[in-house]
Amino acid sequence: MEEERKEEGSKLLKQFDPNYTTSRGERNNSFSDQSYSTKKSYNQNNRESSRGGRWRAYSNRNSDFNRSRNSNDEDKNFFQNQAAEEIARSKQRALRFSNDDKKFEKQREYGFVSRGEDNRLQKSSNERESYFKQILMNFIEYCSSNTSSTLSDKISHFIEKDELSELTADTNNSGESLKHSITIDTILNSLRKLREALLFAIPNEFSKKVFLFSIRISAAIGHHQTYIPCIMYLLSYYKANKESVVTMEEVEEITTLLVLHLAHFNNSNSKALRLYFEYLHKIDNSKTGKTFEVLQSWIYRDYYSWMKHYNMETDNAKASIMKFGLSTMVKHVIDCVSKSYFTITKHQLEQTLLPRGYTYESLVESYNLTWKGDEKNNQVIIVRDRTTRK
Repeated sequence: MEEERKEEGSKLLKQFDPNYTTSRGERNNSFSDQSYSTKKSYNQNNRESSRGGRWRAYSNRNSDFNRSRNSNDEDKNFFQNQAAEEIARSKQRALRFSNDDKKFEKQREYGFVSRGEDNRLQKSSNERESYFKQILMNFIEYCSSNTSSTLSDKISHFIEKDELSELTADTNNSGESLKHSITIDTILNSLRKLREALLFAIPNEFSKKVFLFSIRISAAIGHHQTYIPCIMYLLSYYKANKESVVTMEEVEEITTLLVLHLAHFNNSNSKALRLYFEYLHKIDNSKTGKTFEVLQSWIYRDYYSWMKHYNMETDNAKASIMKFGLSTMVKHVIDCVSKSYFTITKHQLEQTLLPRGYTYESLVESYNLTWKGDEKNNQVIIVRDRTTRK
């Protein structure tokens, strides 16, 4: 009975589960087959994954190698570029510091003592004298190549005749010209280097010569940054030392320039008068009297007398310094004429009231005047219209 019930149960189980096995051995064999197939697939997956890992590792090693090779190539190119740039910079430095021109080699560039650049001129008097000679030669070349300059008109005023002829001969025999590199600014800078080297020493004939030359050419072009400190240096030494290398004629020359500068540039009329009576009043000649007349006309705004002195001035240095006050005086002329005249002729205006080089047209354009010419007579200027009474 019991065996029959087992068979019926197994039949029922087989109906619901076709894979059901009746005996334990069949079930064990079935389980072992499943485990073997699972283990086989697991081992196969492991082998595949290990082969993939080895391939990935190999590819990674190749990529690392390629990256390192690329980086090495980049480093190599970088250092090659750096070397090429360094070679180019060294060539530029060599080209910049090379002095193929013999004249430039003779004229060695000195530095400013005040900036701590160079002190060779302080140590050697021979170098100072040769450097000043070179400056004078450059000045002669500059004047010969710039004939329109005010400096070239009276070059003998700056350099003595005997020295001028000698320097001119040396300039002509010096070979290749340096006109393209010589300007008035380079000359003034060279003079400043030389003067800074002379400040440490007691003034002598050579230093006086350098300072006077600096004053004369800088005043002729209105470069007050140069002539004011030079004048103050010579005057302070003259005042402190009775037996000075500076003569009375030279004191008169430089003091006149300083007086005119204080009045026309700084508008310091009281200082200009004090300086005049301190140094120039004792000197009785026509030059000092003329300087005092200029001061008077400037202080009282006597435009007629001032314009007369300005137009007749033959000294370039004095005229250049008086020019600092030209605009002020011209505005005063316009103000006085506008209040005093209804009409005025062009000839009277240009010949007696305006500075040289000015015309009626340039005056109207520069100062935006409402003056106009007469329609009936073009030589007459209508300053302001007359008002008619009704």
